[in-house]
Amino acid sequence: MRSSRRIRQLISAPAFVELFGEAKPHPKGQHRNIFGMDDELKVAPKDAQVLDPGFKEELTRVVAIVQPFVHGLNDMMTIAPAGDASGSESEAEAEAEAGAGGED
Repeated sequence: MRSSRRIRQLISAPAFVELFGEAKPHPKGQHRNIFGMDDELKVAPKDAQVLDPGFKEELTRVVAIVQPFVHGLNDMMTIAPAGDASGSESEAEAEAEAGAGGED
């Protein structure tokens, strides 16, 4: 089983939170974007944003913030070779995380 600890750490990083907001579950347990907003990944930048002289620098900043998250997701989706426990959690870690309210 893969641990969600790394992803939770990445989405809790101050720069990530500043960009996307704090990740928190729906108060009634219903399905929604964990950041509580519409799916902003489906919203393309407006022409004025793209034509702004600072757009390239802003895009570079955003990519640098999101890149560790994307790599973490890729790692979680990659099947580990047999006998390789990297990225997986022990039963004790899983129980400790579950006891602390963490869910995968």
